[in-house]
Amino acid sequence: MTKETKNETMRILPGTPEMEAFLQAGYSMDIEEAKRIVKEHDTNPSSVPYDVFKNAKAMIAAYNATPKVISKTPGWKREPV
Repeated sequence: MTKETKNETMRILPGTPEMEAFLQAGYSMDIEEAKRIVKEHDTNPSSVPYDVFKNAKAMIAAYNATPKVISKTPGWKREPV
């Protein structure tokens, strides 16, 4: 599910089909294949190359990631002009 804002920018929400589509473009695998690779590596580490395993874990982490607020106060101070 995407949200459109006033200035026509698109924000992709985590855990949605849109997020998976964007991640598939970068990682060349879908989320189910990534989960299968991680599970297979856990049972037999020599069956999957380490780079593929690392990319699968990174894709799953990015797919499940949620933004966190660091600070509610802006790093600048507005002054009247």
